[in-house]
Amino acid sequence: MIEFKHELFTTLANKLGSYFVYLVGGSVRDYLSQYNSNYTKFKNKKVQDFDLVVFGCADLESEIRNIANEQNLPFIVLDAENQIYRIVNNEKKWQADFCGPRGKNIEEDLGKRDFIINAIAYDLAQKKIIDPLNGQKDLEKKILQAISLDNLKADSLRVLRAFRLKAKFGLNIEPETCIMLSEAFVLIDSIAIERISAEIWGLLESENCFDSLKEFRDLGFFEKIFPEFLPQKEVPSNDFHHLPLWEHTFELINQYENFVKPQLPKQCLNFIENNQINYISWEAIIKMSCLLHDIAKPRTWEIIKGKHTFYNHDNLGAEMALELGKRMHWPKAVTQSLSVLVKYHLRPFHIAPIGSEPTEKAERRFFRKLGDNFYPLIALAWADLLSTRGAAISDEMIKNSELRLLNLCTNYEEFKKQEIKYEPLLAGEDLKQAIELSKLPPSKLIKDILKELQDLQLDNEIKTKEQAFNWFINRSQKYSN
Repeated sequence: MIEFKHELFTTLANKLGSYFVYLVGGSVRDYLSQYNSNYTKFKNKKVQDFDLVVFGCADLESEIRNIANEQNLPFIVLDAENQIYRIVNNEKKWQADFCGPRGKNIEEDLGKRDFIINAIAYDLAQKKIIDPLNGQKDLEKKILQAISLDNLKADSLRVLRAFRLKAKFGLNIEPETCIMLSEAFVLIDSIAIERISAEIWGLLESENCFDSLKEFRDLGFFEKIFPEFLPQKEVPSNDFHHLPLWEHTFELINQYENFVKPQLPKQCLNFIENNQINYISWEAIIKMSCLLHDIAKPRTWEIIKGKHTFYNHDNLGAEMALELGKRMHWPKAVTQSLSVLVKYHLRPFHIAPIGSEPTEKAERRFFRKLGDNFYPLIALAWADLLSTRGAAISDEMIKNSELRLLNLCTNYEEFKKQEIKYEPLLAGEDLKQAIELSKLPPSKLIKDILKELQDLQLDNEIKTKEQAFNWFINRSQKYSN
C-alpha cells in the first residue's frame, strides 16, 4: 500500500476528521510518479502543491479559514461561488487548495476532471487510492487521454494544460484527445489572459518542452495566443539562416535544451537552475526569450542587392517584448528582463570581432549593463548561434563564437569578484556635500550618476576622492542643463 505523507495531512486529520477529505488531481499524480520507474527524475522531488476535495462540510470557508488562522498562514478565497480556498505556507513552500464536491461522491467528482491521469484520488482517512477510470494505467504507459470533450469545453484552459503535462512527464497525447483539444481550443478567448500566461510559463519551465511546444504550434494554437509571431511565416531562409524564420524561432529551444545546456559553464547553469523572477523560473524566461529574440525581423526585413537584412531588429524587438508582456499581463520585472535579453542577444558577438579579444573596459560595461541578465543572455546567444547554420556560417565561425561565450563567462566571474571588493571614492559626508552643492533633488538621477562614477573608477579613469567629487558636481550640472 502506498501512503502519501505530509505535515498538512496530519493537521487535516485532526481538524477535518469528521468530514470526507480526498487528495485529488495533480498532487496524487505527482505522488504516484515518485513510485513509478518510468519517472525517475521525480523520485526525490517533494510534492508541495495540493488539491483537496471535502465532502460533508456545510461551511467549508469557515473550516479552512480557522485552520489557516491556527497555523498563522495566509488564507485566500479563490472562488467563493464554487467554494475554492487556498492556504499558503511560504516558509515551507507549499500551498493547498480546498474545494467543495463537484458530484454526489468522489467517483462522480473525478469524472468531471480533465484527463484520466488527473482523475485519481487519495482518501486521507483510509489511506487508499481511488482510481475509477484506471488513471494509473495511463500514467504507467505515459498516455495523456481526455475524459470527455464536454469536460475540456467546460474550461478550455485544459487544452494548454495538456501540453504542459506532455512536456513535464514525457507523455504521448492520444489521437482522439488531440481532436478534442482542437475542438475545445476555439473557446480559449473566454479564458483570462493571466491563466493562459500561467500555463504557458508552466510549459516552458519543463526541462524538455520542445516536442510539446512544436505540437502546440503545429496544431495552430501558438499563433492564436501570440498573433504577433504570424508575420514570421513570411520570412524565408537566407545565407546565414538555414531555416525559415518561423522554424528558426522554435529551433532555438531545441538547441538550448539538447545542446546548449550540457555545455554551459557550471556557474552559468547554477544561476539558471537556482534563481527566478516573480516565481517564474529563469529556465522559462530564457525559452521565452528564444521565442522573442527575432520577433521584430519581419518589420525590419529588406532585401538589398540580394542580401537579406534586418537592421535594428534587436532594438525594435526589445520594444515589442515590452508590449507583448503588457498584453499578456506578465510581471513587469520579467517583461523588462525579456526586453533586455532581446535587445542584447547579438551583443556577445559584436562586443569585438570574433577571433579577437574585447577590451576589459568594454567587457566591464557590458557586464554592468546586463546585471543578472548576463548568464541568461549567454544561454540565449548560444542557442541562437547553434540555430544559425546557413551556407555563410562555417564550423570555424561557430567554434570561435562558442569560445567567445565561454571567455565572457570566465571574465564575468572575475568581474563579480572586483565588484565585491569595490569601495566608492565618493561616499558618506563627501557624497552628502556633493549632492547638496549639485542641488539635485532626491531621485533616480543620483543613482545613475553614481553608477557612471563607479564605471569610471573601476576603469581607473578616476583615482582620487577629489577627482570623484569634482566629476560628480560637473556631471550633475550637465544633467541639470
